[in-house]
Amino acid sequence: MPAAYPGGDGINLAPAQSMRAIFRRFWPDARPFRGFFFLTLVFVALGPALQTIEIYLYGILVDDVLVPRDFEPFIWLAAAYIGLNLLGGVLGFFDDYMSTWVTENFLLRLRTRVFGHLLRQSPDSLDKRKLGDVLARLSGDVNAIETFVFSGIQDGLTQGLKLIFFTGALFFIDPLLAALSLIAAPLFWSIARRFARVIKEISREKRRRSGSLNSVAEQSLANLALVQTSNRSADELNRYEGEGKAKVAASLASTKVNSLFSPLVDLIELIGAMVVVGGGVWALSSGRLTLGELLVFLTFLTQLYGPVRSLSALVNDLFSASAGAERIIELLDEEPKVADRPGATPLRDVVGHIE
Repeated sequence: MPAAYPGGDGINLAPAQSMRAIFRRFWPDARPFRGFFFLTLVFVALGPALQTIEIYLYGILVDDVLVPRDFEPFIWLAAAYIGLNLLGGVLGFFDDYMSTWVTENFLLRLRTRVFGHLLRQSPDSLDKRKLGDVLARLSGDVNAIETFVFSGIQDGLTQGLKLIFFTGALFFIDPLLAALSLIAAPLFWSIARRFARVIKEISREKRRRSGSLNSVAEQSLANLALVQTSNRSADELNRYEGEGKAKVAASLASTKVNSLFSPLVDLIELIGAMVVVGGGVWALSSGRLTLGELLVFLTFLTQLYGPVRSLSALVNDLFSASAGAERIIELLDEEPKVADRPGATPLRDVVGHIE
């Protein structure tokens, strides 16, 4: 991939890191927020459970109220739906609020640590880096790390629990039909793994190009007087446009890959659904399932493909985020050339003046 995008204003790709190494590198930064984070995971776990109960009640509504035209069970079913909806709203509020508090404070702590590391660097070390690229790492690339430490875990737990609850409900309703419905799951995962490798390479190039574009702008504007007196405005404009075109090319490559990924997933989902619908009609006609059970089964099935798709997309998102995390690790691994001696006494309350 790097060979397809020459240039980059002297900014090289950061050394590749595994996702496990990235997580282990930054998980200690989450120490002050782990208690609140684990509490949000409780709210996350209750969401799929409530959703499973709501869907199952729909089958009871069809079989006990609509088909026999009996209004009496509708009263307690309506009360149950309202109660579950209110409980879900309360849990969702606390989950959203606490998740935002944890992630924003984590990002502030990490961004401050990275900025402090930059302040300790020797001036000549920073001179070798493009200031625009450093600023891009301090802002956008730091945000990518949060995906590994918090958002990725939350999303993975949410979708994983949905898979467990919904799959369990399918086997509870009809084991044979449930086994038939899971045929498409390995295809989802296989396609996601194949696309993830390509997406990671493209994402690394997009991150590098963002830094290059900022670097060109910073250099030109910081030396605006020199650029104008040297009559190099047109040259700097062409250089900026060239880096911008390379960034556009990387973005188009990313869009192309994602655009191919979605139709393939849709096709697999459609084929799996059609197979299950055919089997469900047979089960209904043979008396294996009631109408309510079939409708609930199909509802769980349609909801099941969502988590499978989300987990596949999460893998791609993690590979994309790793490109930004690698750039931060490269920055943090650079040690200052001049450092305090171990055990040195901090210099405070300095008195006097410099001549």
